[in-house]
Amino acid sequence: MNLLYISAVWSGDGEPNMHSDFVNEAAKRGHSVTVLALCEKRNGVPTSYKTEDGINYLTVKCGNIQKTNKYQKVISSVLANFHILAATRKYLRKAKFDMVVWSVSSTLMYYAVNRLKKRFKAKQYLLLKEYWPQDPVDLGAMRVGGLVYNVLAYVEKTMMNNADYIGVSSPAGIKYVDERYPKNTPKCEVCPHCETPREVVKTARNEVLEEFGIPSDKTVFLYGGNFGISQGIDDMVASIKAASKNENAFFAMLGSGTEYQKAKSELEGLSNVKFYSGLKYYKFLRLASACDCGMIFLFRGYNVPNIPGKLNTYLNAEISIIACVDKTTDAGDILENAGAGIKVYSGDTEAFCNAVEKITDKAVRDEMSKNAKNLLREKFAPEKVLEIIEERFKIG
Repeated sequence: MNLLYISAVWSGDGEPNMHSDFVNEAAKRGHSVTVLALCEKRNGVPTSYKTEDGINYLTVKCGNIQKTNKYQKVISSVLANFHILAATRKYLRKAKFDMVVWSVSSTLMYYAVNRLKKRFKAKQYLLLKEYWPQDPVDLGAMRVGGLVYNVLAYVEKTMMNNADYIGVSSPAGIKYVDERYPKNTPKCEVCPHCETPREVVKTARNEVLEEFGIPSDKTVFLYGGNFGISQGIDDMVASIKAASKNENAFFAMLGSGTEYQKAKSELEGLSNVKFYSGLKYYKFLRLASACDCGMIFLFRGYNVPNIPGKLNTYLNAEISIIACVDKTTDAGDILENAGAGIKVYSGDTEAFCNAVEKITDKAVRDEMSKNAKNLLREKFAPEKVLEIIEERFKIG
């Protein structure tokens, strides 16, 4: 299969993520793979084309889309369509593709994707990982019925209709599509985030924790990722404050984001809470494997079924997980059904404290840790995702 993979989130620095793991697995399985990766202006990298380890990479320079305000995100996403089409006319004029796979981080790029689908006479597989415009509506950043909302709602509907197949992260994603775009439900299936199971180089736990100034005689709870409105910072702060009274627990809070300083100012005065800036993938995985439990936080008011990508990295580190989630996502249910974690609802500080207490029991967390890696291999490994897409290609 000749595969064109389009992503707006590509590290390009050798650090793995769900996108690089996917394309590397596709190439490993004998497919011809071309990656079209958007590279934001802030990175200072020009549009270019290269082949590396048998994979073709078309890097397309565009405006800033991630970690910027909603207006800049919309403008840059719209203009990205024209950058994509111009770059493909220059570098992929003679290319042939059977399948165009794209991962949604901005629905507004659908125009370019549809043009490429027609140009290459290929099938289109939409990996639906984000939900616009409902996501910003839930966060209070957009008004239902406004001009921008109506445009994005039209774009989402058109995007769904034009896709040949739609892969969502979990069963809750199928429910989301069925409630809003029922005629597209038959072409919708679970095709989750993926991450390659990795053998973590086990450094002595005490040595790693000492490096970060974390006491090794405590049960260590790690949060790694974005500190933003999407994480429900007020609930996160309230939960950590309440659980910090547990003298057997230590909380390592690692990442960046618009709400990082707010969370830090509220919590860092506590004796068993410490903040760190973000780490690259392998360094984070090394730290996570020395901790006892990973934490996920989602805004309680969400009506979209988010599955945080960090969940897979916690599973890879073979640690238990506490998922503080809204009532729409099934991320917590997936963990509990696999015996790999505990679900609590965001804002329920009592339930969070009970979960923390439960994880301080070594026998409990050891069992969850064992189940964590099994869940990654069985549900979220790249080969599992490729098998789903390959089957669609055969049917098509």
